[in-house]
Amino acid sequence: MDKTDLSYCDAPTVPELQQTQPEYQAASCLPENFILKGYKIQKVIAKSHGSISYMALDLSRGERAQDQVVIKEYYPHTLTERKLTGEVVAVKSSQRLKFEKGKHSFLKEAYILMRVDYAGIVQVESVFATNGTVYMAMPYHEGETLFAKFGREGAINQQGLLDIFFSLTESLSFIHDRGYLHRDLKPSNIFIQNSGQLIILDFGGVILKSRNKRSCTPVISQGYTPIEQYSTNTVEQGVWTDIYALAAVLYKGITGLPPVDAVTRGQKIIKELDDPYKPLVSIASSQYSLRFLSAVDHALCFRAEDRPQSIADWRAEFEGSAPVWLAAESVRQDLLHQAAKRLIDFDLNPS
Repeated sequence: MDKTDLSYCDAPTVPELQQTQPEYQAASCLPENFILKGYKIQKVIAKSHGSISYMALDLSRGERAQDQVVIKEYYPHTLTERKLTGEVVAVKSSQRLKFEKGKHSFLKEAYILMRVDYAGIVQVESVFATNGTVYMAMPYHEGETLFAKFGREGAINQQGLLDIFFSLTESLSFIHDRGYLHRDLKPSNIFIQNSGQLIILDFGGVILKSRNKRSCTPVISQGYTPIEQYSTNTVEQGVWTDIYALAAVLYKGITGLPPVDAVTRGQKIIKELDDPYKPLVSIASSQYSLRFLSAVDHALCFRAEDRPQSIADWRAEFEGSAPVWLAAESVRQDLLHQAAKRLIDFDLNPS
């Protein structure tokens, strides 16, 4: 598979999977030219633990290149196997319930996306069941994930990251205004079309914002997941949860690595040791403005209540309509000194 031929789909990209997951056998995938409910499979373009994504032709519209779509198949590799007919079956009868529960979650994701119509959010055109499993069809667009861009370009300059930030916060606000939390923002779940449009992908971890205690399945991506998301209690999760994840994406764009994961931070903090998170204002101020770095640091506070509580409040920190936030008095004094030396006129009063 050509690693540069990436598609508009919400499974992690092949390069990322090769770093973190074992190769799956080709026999687990549908073969080329397989006819699937009016679609002709062309090739596999992405795999994750729970799905396989294919480039396909929509035969109802002809077989021209512009009629290509992405077909995402629910296929949890550890639970299932594929028969020669293409049918997907649970490997063990004892795993059937788990397989069906995952299928329900897959369908929930698809139906949420079918109700959401926004340029910055992945679109689903149709959902169908066949071969013992379920599928969603999505538009195909050329481009790459933010993960691939970071890997190719290394550190991104401040203006480039601001463009990413403002585009993604518009899409996040749209999601939040409709009562949803994404809960799995990371570079491999952000797609950049060749046109420059950024798309938020993979809504498999979406939950409804709730003031009442409800149970949910933790969705964990080390470095991008805040501590409250390790809980099954939805009350503790909110807009601030997605804000943390997006800040971690910006952190990777600055340093090349995600922040230290929340569990490691928590283990130190509970022992009354220093938080191992190093503020960006202390390690990257020669390349980025203090206001920009402090806004990212603020959103990466360990405790949810210490972070910005809304997208609007957080954007204000980047835009300059809110005071620069600083992590600690020692950092504040150091930055006052740096700002004076660099003749930077900032309002450095904590917000």
